[in-house]
Amino acid sequence: MCAEPGVATGHTGVPCGCARGVLRARSPCHQSKSSAQPLQAPNACPARSTSPRRAQRLSSAQRIAGLGSRVWDLKRQRLTWSDEIYDLFGLPRDTELGFDSIVTLIHPDDRAKNQAFVDRLLGGAQRSRLEFRLLLGDGTVKHILQHAEVHVDGNGSPELVLGTMQDVTEIQQARADLEQAQAVSHVGSWDYDVVGNRVTWTRETYRILGRPCDLGELTQEVRRRMVHPEDWPTLTAAAQRAVAEGTPFSIEFRIVLPDGATRWARTTCVVQRDASGRVTRLSGTVQDIHERKCMEQELRERTAFAESLVNTAHAIVLVLDPRGRIVTLNPYAETLSGYALREVKGREWFEIFLPVCLRATVRALFHKALGGTPTRGNVDVLLTRDGRERLVEWYDTTLRDEAGAVTGLLCVGQDVTERERAQKELLASEERFRLVFDSTTEGILLTDAETMRPILANHALCHMLGYTLEELTLVTVRDLHPPEALPEIETALARQFVGTRSYAEAIALKRRDGSTFAAELAATTVMHAGRPAFLATFRDVTEKRKLQASLAQADRLASMGMLAAGVAHEINNPLSYVLYNLESLAEDMARHAAEWARLRAALVRRSSDPEWRDLVGGDIEVLSPSAAADMEERFSDALSGARRIKEIARDAVSNTSSATGAARPGPSPSRQNWLKNFQTSSGPQLLEGWPPSGNGVWSPLKEQNSTG
Repeated sequence: MCAEPGVATGHTGVPCGCARGVLRARSPCHQSKSSAQPLQAPNACPARSTSPRRAQRLSSAQRIAGLGSRVWDLKRQRLTWSDEIYDLFGLPRDTELGFDSIVTLIHPDDRAKNQAFVDRLLGGAQRSRLEFRLLLGDGTVKHILQHAEVHVDGNGSPELVLGTMQDVTEIQQARADLEQAQAVSHVGSWDYDVVGNRVTWTRETYRILGRPCDLGELTQEVRRRMVHPEDWPTLTAAAQRAVAEGTPFSIEFRIVLPDGATRWARTTCVVQRDASGRVTRLSGTVQDIHERKCMEQELRERTAFAESLVNTAHAIVLVLDPRGRIVTLNPYAETLSGYALREVKGREWFEIFLPVCLRATVRALFHKALGGTPTRGNVDVLLTRDGRERLVEWYDTTLRDEAGAVTGLLCVGQDVTERERAQKELLASEERFRLVFDSTTEGILLTDAETMRPILANHALCHMLGYTLEELTLVTVRDLHPPEALPEIETALARQFVGTRSYAEAIALKRRDGSTFAAELAATTVMHAGRPAFLATFRDVTEKRKLQASLAQADRLASMGMLAAGVAHEINNPLSYVLYNLESLAEDMARHAAEWARLRAALVRRSSDPEWRDLVGGDIEVLSPSAAADMEERFSDALSGARRIKEIARDAVSNTSSATGAARPGPSPSRQNWLKNFQTSSGPQLLEGWPPSGNGVWSPLKEQNSTG
């Protein structure tokens, strides 16, 4: 990376802005016709000191090489050139030209260079060179390379300018073609003249190094600043070995661009020696390899990333050759199977890891994959080292070389044993859920919290509301309630939005036909498919309400029956004593009727006794048969009434027991409580005055009641 090809800047040797004169040349070195004396300069015109034959040979050599010579006498302002220069300028050899006329033949874009070239020569430069273009009258462009050398007089002042001009159009065209090829291939070239310690670069080399072509002299310090500090010692050491030992080199290094960015380049060097074997020149190329290095770096990163994925992936990564032999396994596959790669590498996958019953099928899939039909999601059994079976889901792709030939198969497998088991359990769970969901008698509704449209409903709710599942998804929750129930529904929804469960003993629902019914509601907020939703259950309470009303009525009737039974029971006890006394009196009256008749007859017989008559008086009629019959009749009526009351009380108790389904061996706890309340509150008032005082019958009754 030492050089630019020999393209130096400079200007033509034709003076510009100098004294005017007429220029002619008819021999290898002629003076102008206008010159008074020929130029006396041995070094300026070698032909004057040579024989005509030698001069002719020199002229022929110049013509063959496309090379002409010229001498410029600075003191006399005379310019003499050889006939070959006329040919270079495309002019007849008898043409008389002035300095300004010659300048007009120089390409306009190169005239400034020409003036600078002349200024350097007149400014003290001993030698200079310039490549410029001539624009001929027919439009032809020629590339001319001229060299000039300044001779001074005894005082050190410039006296003569000797020079040559050469047609390098073909060389320049070849150089242009080379530069174009280098630009297309991004390959520049350089040259290092070891003897002259001069480095030249091609245009593409400047471009690759990010520098302008007019950079100036390519000193070592200039070149060092273009190379990355870490790479400069390596590049310098290689160049020194090439010069000292003749060792060629090829080195990749980094370029530092003017903006501080770095790019990668590659330089190669070949060594040229002289006849003695001494290294005289180093030539080489510079290639822009930044994209390649970036791609290599990206490839390394991708490879490292891929390797890290393969080594850390929780999946089997397997490479098989076209015969089904194992090329590589990743660590996860080793762990899952129990086999190390070194144990199975080169062995057939099918013989080690597959049950006998599956080998033929999987081999057929393997050959189909090699033929371009890859496996996608096929689940096979994998046998581990300890004999366990794992279910693996496989995906594979065919591997090919650059020529398109199949080199193997890349297989990626996922252990889905637990997934398959979980899926089976999930399917069973979903089946159970669906069975419960569709079999329950309560309506279940899942509603989107934002749109208020049903998402899911069971058959019970559809039957309850009179909708099909499809019809139910076309309505909103508010359509399922009568207008008067909407405020309550809005309140329930608001509670659900803040995460509060909603319960309602009875809420109105509207069927598809417009009829309404009452239902118990329980609702809560859940997440469904990542969105909030309301889950509600409904229970039709129409029959429940009817049953509750019937039960309430039955409870009221039972209470009344209990009350009647209690009253009957309490009446029954004193009534028994009344009946007992009435029946006893009736028996006594029947038994004492004859005695009462004898007593009356005796009393009647003694009624003639005035004293006795005064004592008994008219009371004797009490014992008359009519009075006794009347008393007996009244006792009979009272006894019949008491017996009827007892029958009514007994029937009331019997009916109450039948209604409640319980036998009555004695007062129930509720009846005991009623009796207690009756005795402490209402009872004494109702029984006040019973029995008539003095007969001693009521006291045993009261004692019996007090004991139950």
